[in-house]
Amino acid sequence: MRSDRLTLVSAYGAEAATTRARGLEWAAHLGVEVDLVDYVGGSTNRPADLARRPSAAWAAERGLRTLDLSGPLLLLREASPFSRGGIESRLLRSGAPGVYDLDDALYADVRRLPDPAALFPKRLKAERAARSARRVVVGNEVLAGWAARCNRDVVIIPTCVEPDDYVVRAQHAVAAVPVIGWIGSPATERYLLDVADALLAVHRRTGAVLRVVSAGGADLGPLQPMVERVPWTPTTWRDAIATFDVGIGPLPDHAFARGKCAYKLLQYAAAGVPVVGSPVGSNATALERIGGIAATASSEWTDALIDLLTAASDDRAAMAGRGLAGVREHYSYAAWSPVWRAAVLGS
Repeated sequence: MRSDRLTLVSAYGAEAATTRARGLEWAAHLGVEVDLVDYVGGSTNRPADLARRPSAAWAAERGLRTLDLSGPLLLLREASPFSRGGIESRLLRSGAPGVYDLDDALYADVRRLPDPAALFPKRLKAERAARSARRVVVGNEVLAGWAARCNRDVVIIPTCVEPDDYVVRAQHAVAAVPVIGWIGSPATERYLLDVADALLAVHRRTGAVLRVVSAGGADLGPLQPMVERVPWTPTTWRDAIATFDVGIGPLPDHAFARGKCAYKLLQYAAAGVPVVGSPVGSNATALERIGGIAATASSEWTDALIDLLTAASDDRAAMAGRGLAGVREHYSYAAWSPVWRAAVLGS
């Protein structure tokens, strides 16, 4: 008999954004029982990190190869960092249904030796997974365009948020020391450097700090004098976002970034924080729907940030209200529940 208990396979643990937003929070919202298979449970599977945990990696590889499936499977991105797509293909063919979920342009991730990851190309892995799946669920139209070349059954479901889980700003006056905020992964902190000139210009004019909520700790070069770091933890990130006077989402305009799903912009809006972002890929649509400001050139970033940090509290409150309403209508779990249930748990 077919089981309705969902097997969720992810390369990363429960604290990783993809695992939470594309899997666990969906299951919690819909009351679906889930078994999480998450490799070694961390937020990164870099070869150097796994080399320090060989027994855990070996156990994970053995577990994936012996995993017994009797019901629906949702595979997020990849199952193993040491696969060339064979493990993913077998799992997806065994699920009932086997659904592949993609929220990043893994097909655009091109690495070369001596990088050890080049031996296990994500491009090949994503293609084999997409071809083996009963259907492919993707986070945006850019990813859908790629997936349609591999699979006839492609469903677009944006990365969603649960607005009621967020701490919403209680007041909208800008702090005495203005806070420009950013939340994200250590791997994407480098995108902040793309708008460094604008951020430094705003810092000189307003004294604003850049509050970075991340599990990383890299030196951000010229931005370092204005950076305040808040370590990301499952219990602190919501409160941290609510301290932002403006939330930012810079992205470079290249193939990998165009596949991203605007998650941080939605998080800011759900917390009642005004948003400025690069109109790249899904960011462009999200900015329109949540009433954020799109900025490309450095001067546009500077002007947008200054305008928001000097706006009247009533204007900032109105912008926050539009953002939260946009999230509820277009990017909440409630809005997409019927589509997700049919795509992931349907036949």
